[in-house]
Amino acid sequence: MRASNFSRLEKNAPCLCIGAANIDIRCLLSSASVDGTSNPASISRMVGGAALNTARMIASCGGRAIFSGLLGDDESGQDIAKALAFSGVEDALIYLPGHTTGQYISMIEPDGTLIIAANDMSIHREMTIKRIEKDCIPAMPDETPVLFCDANIPAAAIAHLIARHSNAIKCATTVSPAKAGRLKQVCPNLDVLFTNVVEACSLLERTGYNAGEAASELSKTIPCGIVSNGENPLWHWQDGEVTAMEIEPVKCLVDVTGAGDALAAGTIAAIVEGAEFSAAVRKGVDAAQKVLGVAGPYAR
Repeated sequence: MRASNFSRLEKNAPCLCIGAANIDIRCLLSSASVDGTSNPASISRMVGGAALNTARMIASCGGRAIFSGLLGDDESGQDIAKALAFSGVEDALIYLPGHTTGQYISMIEPDGTLIIAANDMSIHREMTIKRIEKDCIPAMPDETPVLFCDANIPAAAIAHLIARHSNAIKCATTVSPAKAGRLKQVCPNLDVLFTNVVEACSLLERTGYNAGEAASELSKTIPCGIVSNGENPLWHWQDGEVTAMEIEPVKCLVDVTGAGDALAAGTIAAIVEGAEFSAAVRKGVDAAQKVLGVAGPYAR
């Protein structure tokens, strides 16, 4: 297995984030949910998507981020472009006429627990190898020191990006159990993986692993990574050494949306600044806890 090697990164090296850009519609219930009936809630609309959330939080953590993803030629696409500009993320967006910008709808209990979510991300299937070469690559820097992909885009696109940026520090996130398998082909070429225990089990095509077991199995293939489980401890590994990290509980949990993306962002930003992986994970936890304390996936 390849060993981790982050020393070749220059400080403030840019991270190119490629994947989903969506509008998140968040329904925060006023009281405990009741099935089969209408539930009073506060409904908000905000910008989201795993790779986009990660790019914005990298910038919030003081890093340099570039985002590339597919948008429709609609109001939602314009809102996403404005949000990127506001957060200091460089824009390599691609607009597809006649398509609808991705949407994600979540139902949240008053204590911040996610009940259920639904998404319309059909636009992301249009991220083909041909489109990457025609539209994405010309908008990207000539050299990409750090590449971050989410599994919202097709497996062929992910594999092409990973192969094309072979000299970069290559990071990815599994996004969901249904999409985690899109990373299976590229796992031997990744440098860092961000996942949770359910998604890790899907990626490994195994059931019943706890977070520590999943981390141990993934460490055989990928130099570094994190497996979260929504509770203590947080498991991470570097070069085959698996570690359990105890985390201080969040004093005021508002919303879990985007916490995993912030964990990835804080970790990547710290790696670029020269931190050892375990210290970088701790910075990732700090970023995630900021997001857990606010409504939505972004905290400045």
